[in-house]
Amino acid sequence: MTLQWQSNRGRVEVSNRSRGGHVLPSIDPRAAVGFACTCAWGHYLTVFAFPASAGRLFSPLAILLAAAWLPAILRPLRELARLDGPPSRRILGSAAIYAAATFAGCLSLVQAAAPLPISAALACATGGGLAWAALAWAHALSRLDARRRFGTALAALPMFGCLDWAAEFVPEAGLGVMALACAAIGIVLLHASGAETEAIADQEPPTVKAERLAWSTVRPFRRFVGAYLVYAFVFGITFGVSGFYHASGGFGEQACIAGFGPACVIGGCLLLVAFAVRQEKFGLGTLSQIISPLLAALFLLHMLFDTLFSTWLPSITFSLWWIVLTFLFLTMVDLVWRTPSDGRTLGFAVCWALVQTALAAGAVTAQVTSFVFGTATLTANAITACSLVLVVIATAMLVGAPTPFSKAPDELGCAEGDAPHAAMPGTVADPLLGICADIARTHDLTSREEEVLVLLAQGHTRNGIARKLVVSDNTVRAHVKSIYHKLHIHSKQELVNIVDARRAAY
Repeated sequence: MTLQWQSNRGRVEVSNRSRGGHVLPSIDPRAAVGFACTCAWGHYLTVFAFPASAGRLFSPLAILLAAAWLPAILRPLRELARLDGPPSRRILGSAAIYAAATFAGCLSLVQAAAPLPISAALACATGGGLAWAALAWAHALSRLDARRRFGTALAALPMFGCLDWAAEFVPEAGLGVMALACAAIGIVLLHASGAETEAIADQEPPTVKAERLAWSTVRPFRRFVGAYLVYAFVFGITFGVSGFYHASGGFGEQACIAGFGPACVIGGCLLLVAFAVRQEKFGLGTLSQIISPLLAALFLLHMLFDTLFSTWLPSITFSLWWIVLTFLFLTMVDLVWRTPSDGRTLGFAVCWALVQTALAAGAVTAQVTSFVFGTATLTANAITACSLVLVVIATAMLVGAPTPFSKAPDELGCAEGDAPHAAMPGTVADPLLGICADIARTHDLTSREEEVLVLLAQGHTRNGIARKLVVSDNTVRAHVKSIYHKLHIHSKQELVNIVDARRAAY
């Protein structure tokens, strides 16, 4: 194992090729700490809405989650989340949003018995701020390559677990101070990491046309959205039944071992790290195969041992949800940022709002059911059984279809042989475009074949090309076969030789 510190970039590069050539993801430490503090800040503010939500049909917590639509509706919020423009405007604007959301969240905790209109207004302000922070961090992390983004998230989750653990031993009066401290650290590191990374997210290659992802027609993306909206709905039901009625007192008052929930987050992240380093690709299709059996076991245990296990279910499911939500966040960044720049911010805001809305719908459904049927054991078991069925349906949507979900563009790490740090086509310093254009004219290649030729010459694999162009593997295979036929070659090495010969004469 080698460890390299790059002082000018402030990042840690970790690599391990001793076993099967697998590579540990690299880490941006500033982004990891800032993202962890922002997650902890969002967790604190979400939990602050729990006491005010007990016994209310449309609770402030559901309103807080549904307020994720505010950045999708309000264009000024989306533009501010892009982290461009004058530094004073960026810093002051984001600081104002962080401060307003923190103040509203802390006030909702203090005024837990306030009338519903006041609680709803505070929850709406808090939820809008949380959604804006997610959008801003999506922009910041999109400027990292896929493997570094994946490693940064893996490093951030255990930090978040530790912050959550520390909060359970803090008096209620000190939770607002912790939320404010996490907000301050998050905002500073958000702008620091954004300034340190190369802004490649908003740069479209001038000659390689990016295809707009047709979300309504791409089967893997439909399965992706449908399955994880079902997951969000299931987690919302669990929170509604277990959280609001068994732990409605708020932070630290669950009838469970102190620190058990954060320990689940930390332990789950360590297991994911151990599993991910053995994989060339790690996406939500893979994650679902880990999470689904755990959820099924949890719900079955809850049905069999309701009295004993009902106090543990909220902590475990909440921990699992944070892990799923983080990887869902990364996958949405990877998918949405494949579209042209004019639709990226809005696309992510809408996707994020859909997930939060599904979570809110699950919570409201659980509350309505509990209001109608009460919180009897039979009712809770019936809801749990329905949740188990939904989990099975979601898993089948991901891994049971004829086309494997692993072929969808949801990988969070780069495959072996991809070239994430290769020069972007279209830059002045890269003569490769001119060489490939000459080859395309000489051999009568189509414009799409020319794009594939550029990526092949840069060293990308066929899977990597499919992810970049947002097309299927079969489509890329057909283009490569046509290129080989027109150039009268039979291997990638022969193509490299042709490009090298042209480069020498260029």
